Amino acid sequence: MEQNIKQLVRKLQVEFAMFYIIIAAFAAVYELNPAAQGIVVGNVMSEYVLETVSVLLTLAVVPLSLKLFSVMLLRHRSLAIEVKIRYYRMLSATRLLSLGIVTVFDLWIYYATLNNIGGFCALVCMVTALFCCPTRKRVCSELEVNER
Repeated sequence: MEQNIKQLVRKLQVEFAMFYIIIAAFAAVYELNPAAQGIVVGNVMSEYVLETVSVLLTLAVVPLSLKLFSVMLLRHRSLAIEVKIRYYRMLSATRLLSLGIVTVFDLWIYYATLNNIGGFCALVCMVTALFCCPTRKRVCSELEVNER
């Protein structure tokens, strides 16, 4: 069991690092290619719709990724530890993936509209992901396993 938790924490840390690497690479592509920036600037209706979708998507995903994760963990509380570890990894990956998709979408809106709203929403998602940082202590407490 100790080895399973150690492997789980390591895999989650790699996924967490990849989250920020992908976001940094996406931002670097747009920063290094100024021709791709501002593709909807001047189209007021498109800017409004994209920024509204960005804010609403961020407002939906951030609380769900934090609260729904703990609710789903409570649902699987009575299972065997091996099954709980598998569910924990799946739920963590789902949470990080949903935050990642919304963050990349928000960054795209930031570069497409050249307005700060998309950047702010991406920053909110990135800070929210910091609350999901996998550590051994957190994994053991969420799986309700004694840490050794």
